[in-house]
Amino acid sequence: MTDYDTLAAEQARRLRPELDPSSGPGAARSHRAFVRMLSIAAECNDLRTAGVRNAITAIAERRRMSHSTVTMILHRARNCGITIIDQPTLPSLDGALRIVADWYASSEGRDVLIEDLTTAGYSIPETTR
Repeated sequence: MTDYDTLAAEQARRLRPELDPSSGPGAARSHRAFVRMLSIAAECNDLRTAGVRNAITAIAERRRMSHSTVTMILHRARNCGITIIDQPTLPSLDGALRIVADWYASSEGRDVLIEDLTTAGYSIPETTR
């Protein structure tokens, strides 16, 4: 059992106490499915918060599940009202070109350009700074 599963099991007991696994096989199956859903949702949110762009693939590989199964579980989690962080997006090239054009027009200097690009979310290698 992963840390996500342990935390999800505790959360499931608080959120859905009626799914007591000791009350019968049906409740046990529902409890396990709910715990798995909470666990995968939490792992996905953590990965996306960390900036992992292919969180679903990473989860599928780690848990030895298909990509479509993880996607389906996250879809069900959203339908249950569980917040799933959207896929992180990289800044567009248009934004970088706009910043470069504005910088060039005002000719404030290389350091200001690097600062503006960094502020906008573009990573600048240390060798160019």
